[in-house]
Amino acid sequence: MTDQEKYIEDQKASGIAVGDTVRVIRTNNLREGGSTAFSHNAKDIEDGRCDGIVHSMEDGCIWLADIEEERAWQFPYFVLEIVKKADGSVPNAKSITSETGECTMKTQEIYCYVVTIDKKEKDDNGQIDSIRKSILDDGTVAAYDKENAKLKIMADLGPLDEKADIDEVEVLVRPFCG
Repeated sequence: MTDQEKYIEDQKASGIAVGDTVRVIRTNNLREGGSTAFSHNAKDIEDGRCDGIVHSMEDGCIWLADIEEERAWQFPYFVLEIVKKADGSVPNAKSITSETGECTMKTQEIYCYVVTIDKKEKDDNGQIDSIRKSILDDGTVAAYDKENAKLKIMADLGPLDEKADIDEVEVLVRPFCG
């Protein structure tokens, strides 16, 4: 059995059907897990802009219709969470296990974060004298996991000032503890 055949079999067993309302719970890579879906980054899926109603399930991916923007998104089943079934029922979150590993469907959680930078300090002659760690940003973010939180935070930072002599950017993320 090929990866794509295994994916199609697992997609049928996922419980997702045409007409279901789904939420995108994480990013995905091109052809991840045998799917034919294109890759999506955190900017693509932020603020629920890809969430929608399942339009069709074919060619190794699930198509979501975006009526407002007159376009469609394609995703593998394992990055989708069923919010409401086509018949109006609301299922509980569930876990689906495939050969590529366990994919747990869940809702977002709150994460605390700190973005630190190593900034080069120069002496009077313009030579690097020391490297100072400082906080660039901190706060909270809603995300599905730590990786998703880091992607969202880095996307929100945007390009950093090239003149600042920043050597390294580090994002530290931990679950929010109330």
